[in-house]
Order: sequence, then structure tokens, then C-alpha cells
Amino acid sequence: MTDHDYLKALFSDLKYKYDLSPKKKLDSIFIGGGTPSLFDTKCLEQLLESIRDLFNITQMPECTIEINPESFNMNKMMAYKKMGINRISIGGQSFNSDYLKILGRVHNDRQLRDTLSAVSTHFNNFNIDIMYALPGQNPVEAHTDIEEALKFNPPHLSWYQLTIEPGTAFYKHNPNHLPSEEDIIVQENLCRETLQLNGFHRYEISAFSKTNFECDHNNNYWHFGDYIGIGAGASSKLTTEDQKIIRCENQRKPENYLIGHPNTWVTVNHKDQVFEYMLNRLRLFKPIPFTDCLNKTNISMSALTKQLNSFKQKNLISINNDSFELTEFGYQFYNDVVSSFLEG
Repeated sequence: MTDHDYLKALFSDLKYKYDLSPKKKLDSIFIGGGTPSLFDTKCLEQLLESIRDLFNITQMPECTIEINPESFNMNKMMAYKKMGINRISIGGQSFNSDYLKILGRVHNDRQLRDTLSAVSTHFNNFNIDIMYALPGQNPVEAHTDIEEALKFNPPHLSWYQLTIEPGTAFYKHNPNHLPSEEDIIVQENLCRETLQLNGFHRYEISAFSKTNFECDHNNNYWHFGDYIGIGAGASSKLTTEDQKIIRCENQRKPENYLIGHPNTWVTVNHKDQVFEYMLNRLRLFKPIPFTDCLNKTNISMSALTKQLNSFKQKNLISINNDSFELTEFGYQFYNDVVSSFLEG
């Protein structure tokens, strides 16, 4: 399989989903999953040209590519800029090489710094991924990672807690010396205060940005917007004219994806639709208009207010005339609030 073979499959997948999508408008492009920087730059340029032509794009929207420091290449980065990519997302995780090894990352802190130095020189819009609550990490070390990141003046930070997910190496072999809940709270408070003092606002549970640098692509997810995904293992979500949600996931193995296995679209049932909406929308630090919730979930106003009132009594949700949102206290119990919509 060559990059050109894969490119042909991407073209076919893109056209199929474009024809299926009720909206022919593109607000953002995100090139991610695995290590997209290993993909041939000429093939990537052809793909972007096809996207421009298909969606009749005259001015490039937010267009992000993920870069891992171990595979950073200066020539490729400049090629990305030339072809219209205008945002870089760097998988940093930590500036401490010991913690990078614990996380199983291939790069070291020097590679991360070199990548950030180059990217920050040539792009005014970029993101750094940083993790906290790492095994053995104390609040001072977590704060040091934030201070190191700020030296490169990033306009956006994805700062999130290490979680032990099923199917991961940490889940199979639970790491020793995970920080206590008290230590994690200290890390969170210390780092959030530093980010705020440096001009960042928290617009989503794990996302901080300077003014006008919120991530358009992620914002679409959190607002429960539609998206089409192309490539092996990519997922798509579309809203039908009668406000039902349909989803599909591509073949995960590239060799099967190239064969062109047919996509199987699944309609999300009503309960899952409400749950998925809340799972995404409640992550944002913005009030949720009742009209938006009702339109995108088909839940009745009586059923919604009944559930919201139970949270209001526990000071988890605040309700205004035309909207509702999690309270500051409620964000600490985000998972519990969201899961209740699946149970309800």
C-alpha cells in the first residue's frame, strides 16, 4: 500500500460522505489520528485541494494538523504552511523526560522544545497538549509543565488529567504512585490560576485559550455539530432532516479501508441522543439555550425540566429564563450529571 493508494481511497470516501451530508458547508479541517505528519506532503496537498474544490472554499477555514515531536520535520512544517494549514497541534504531554517515558512517549523534552520553538516562530495559531496527575507527579512538577509551556506563548492549551481507560496499557498494569485526590485538586487549582493570570480563559473542561483562539473544530464537537471523517477508523456524525442522528465508523485496518468496504450507518436511539448531546455540550463553560437542547435532542420540555430541577436542588445546575448550565460545583460532578441522562 502506497500513500497514493491511500489518497485515492480518501478521495472516494470524501465524495461519498459529501453527497450524503445535508449541509455542504465546511467550517474546519482537522488532520489527525496516529501520526499524520508521516503522510506524503504532496498527497496531503492534493487532498486539501480536493476539499477546497468540493466545498467551494475561497478562504481556508481553521485547518489543523497534529504533530508529534519525534517525527517533527522543518521542511514538512513549511510545506504545511504553504499548502494552507494554519494551525498546529503538538502532542507534548510533559516537559519532563521521566514522565514522558512513563507515558510511553517516544520523544524527549529536548525534541518537544525544539518543535515548539520552530512552530511558534512560523505559526501564530498552535496548541500544546499537556497532561497532569501523572504517576508520582507532585503539584510543583505539574505547575512546572505549565510554566514551561507558557514560555513558547501558545494561544491554546489542551490541559487534561491522566485517566485510566479500558484497553490501555495503564488499565492492564495499573501504575504505582498515582497522585491522591487532594494532590490532584492542588495541581488543578495552582495551574488554572497560572493560566488565568497569563490571559487564558477556560472555555471547555480541558481547553484553555487566549481571546479569539478557541478551537473551531473542537467547538463543533462540543456543540454537537455534524462532521465527516475520512480515513481508516474515522467516524462520522450527521443529522437527518427529521433531527435524527446517524453515525458510521470506517474500517480500522487500512487494507480493508482501501478495498472500499461499505459503510454501515447506525441511527442513534432517542435516549443515547440526549446523552450524547449532554456529554458534549455540558463540557463547555457556556449556558445551554433550551431551544438548542430541544432541537438537537427531541426531548420534551417537561422531561428536560424535571431532570434539571433535580440537579438544581443539589446545586449542580443553574437555570435561567432561556438556558441552563453547570454550576462551578456541578463541574466537579460532570460525569455523574451526564450519566444520569443515559439512565433517565
